[in-house]
Amino acid sequence: MRRILPAAFLVAAVVALVVGVGELAILFALVAAFTVLADLWIRIAMSSQRDRDVEEDARERYAREGRWPDEPAPPSDGPRDPHRRGRPTGSGRRRTRR
Repeated sequence: MRRILPAAFLVAAVVALVVGVGELAILFALVAAFTVLADLWIRIAMSSQRDRDVEEDARERYAREGRWPDEPAPPSDGPRDPHRRGRPTGSGRRRTRR
């Protein structure tokens, strides 16, 4: 629809020009130009809204995880047992009493 409407007005302008009504042809050409500019303006506004949404999502992730989405993940200390609490022990050996 965004291309059909301006094209229809341009066709109407050509027809009006051929028929001999120059003022009407100019009017139709101006309406066609206006519809193209209005479409462009709406598309720019929509794309800037998408940029704002992406930025807001990135800020929410930063608040949740403490890092930006494009930053690398912090290094892990190795695999952890999900059932164990606390920090992983060094070598995994038990101390024996003497």
